[in-house]
Amino acid sequence: MRIVIDLGHGGPDRGNVHNGIEEADLVESVGFNLVAHLTLAGHEVTVTRDQTRDPTPGERDRVAREFDAAFVLSIHADAQPHGGTDWRGSTSFYWRSNHRTGLVASDIAETMPRQLKKSAMGRVHGLAADDTSYPRAVNVVAPFTPPTVLVELGYLTNARDAEYLGTALAADRIVAALFAGCTRAAELYGG
Repeated sequence: MRIVIDLGHGGPDRGNVHNGIEEADLVESVGFNLVAHLTLAGHEVTVTRDQTRDPTPGERDRVAREFDAAFVLSIHADAQPHGGTDWRGSTSFYWRSNHRTGLVASDIAETMPRQLKKSAMGRVHGLAADDTSYPRAVNVVAPFTPPTVLVELGYLTNARDAEYLGTALAADRIVAALFAGCTRAAELYGG
């Protein structure tokens, strides 16, 4: 199956920077590791950016369309607004009108490391175009033409999440969860 891994931010845009972790670096590390695993499993995979660029949403979608992607996985890390530090855990977002991406998002949420789960199932949110609760997530998912799941790995503003996200163990477990989600996408989208 043809899969696009959308690495959030990049180039001069470092994304959220808290507790000594830059979002762009974190998603690159996880994302390129995931690409290697997916490639070894026989999938055709590309990324929306290299380490020097921060493409626009339209450019990211163009990469996915030109690659003829069956599925897009967008990887980011979250931050609590207004200086808050108590929010924690990973969250998966999908376009509510696409039931199959909801299944993929649920699989990812269920297999994320327990240290990044706020509940036993993890958090999964279906999005709609007029969704005002998660406007940043809508802005990431909406521009893509292929089915897309956005995963926020955890909150960099939360010291416990940030400490865990900075470990090799977390990276391995996160890649395993994302790999499981992409495997589910391959089953659902014919790969």
